[in-house]
Amino acid sequence: MLTQNLELKFLALVIGLAIFYSREREETAERTLQVDVMTIGEQSLGDLVRVSPLPDKIEIAVRGPGRQVAGLRADQIGPLALPLRTAVEDGRIELRRDMFNLPDGVRMLWADPAAIDFRFERRASKTVPVVLDLSGTARDVVVDLERTTADPAEVAISGAESVVGSINELRTLRIDLSDRRPGMLVQDVGLAVPRLESLSAAVDSVRASVVLVADLVDSERTGLPVEIVRGTDFEPGGTLVYGAEGLRATVRVRGLRSVVEMLDASAIHLFAQVERSAFADRDGDGVLEAEVPIRAARPGESWAVVEITPAAVPMTWIPPPPSAPPEASPAGSSTPAADSPAGPAVGSAPAAGTSREAEPSGR
Repeated sequence: MLTQNLELKFLALVIGLAIFYSREREETAERTLQVDVMTIGEQSLGDLVRVSPLPDKIEIAVRGPGRQVAGLRADQIGPLALPLRTAVEDGRIELRRDMFNLPDGVRMLWADPAAIDFRFERRASKTVPVVLDLSGTARDVVVDLERTTADPAEVAISGAESVVGSINELRTLRIDLSDRRPGMLVQDVGLAVPRLESLSAAVDSVRASVVLVADLVDSERTGLPVEIVRGTDFEPGGTLVYGAEGLRATVRVRGLRSVVEMLDASAIHLFAQVERSAFADRDGDGVLEAEVPIRAARPGESWAVVEITPAAVPMTWIPPPPSAPPEASPAGSSTPAADSPAGPAVGSAPAAGTSREAEPSGR
């Protein structure tokens, strides 16, 4: 009986040693894994906001039985949940094995990082304007900024004091206008909110209304000649007086930028159309006066003259003097018409259609 008991005890010892030896041989297996990180207990922060970054992954090294270690997956071990209440109180969390879901028999050799530091700030809020990020326009097209809007025009943001205080506006994602013609473009566009865990915006997109108009510019041309065009209703023989010699004018041209920038002054024709009916004796001195407006000929397709300086040419009109009555012949005498060819009367006006040019008189 004693011999049988000793045999059983010896057999149990051998089996135990075999199991222990087998486990010790398998425990030499090691590997590393990348484990996700998350935080818990946000409600415990109150008006605090975490401003320190969290690592995306925690790398850990484990050792254990070969089959167990080989079969481990990162999603079985993590994610690593970090309690924010502890972070607020201590400002630092040391990583331990019991924070990871490791199976029995598997040990954690090390973690990188071995600890995570935390910083917190007070929460702040404010409203900032939205700025549309507009890129490129077609030739001769510009954005009418006064009529271009974002809806909503302002957005509320909230986050850490230092972050919120540094933001004065929120820009949208880029809106490409390079192939757009004049008109209105309406589309929803996202906000380019800085990617910070300590910052949030009330909305993530706005409706942009962009008004595009023709790119019109003004340009000045100086020293352009003015042509005097005389009407047909003047009495023959009168004198039209004006400062025609060296008469020049300055014009302001408006049109598409690409056209106006290339416009030659010779393409602009100025004239003053003179009509007899425009003259009147305004100051009772017997001299007929008129301010004859200067006009521009028909404009081009993409430009027009919008202002002329001076706007008018001062002129005077001297009607022809009345013809002298024929002198009476002495009594009893007669002169055959054939003997005295008719000639112009003394003091007669110049031939019909003539005019006299004079230096500007200041009238």
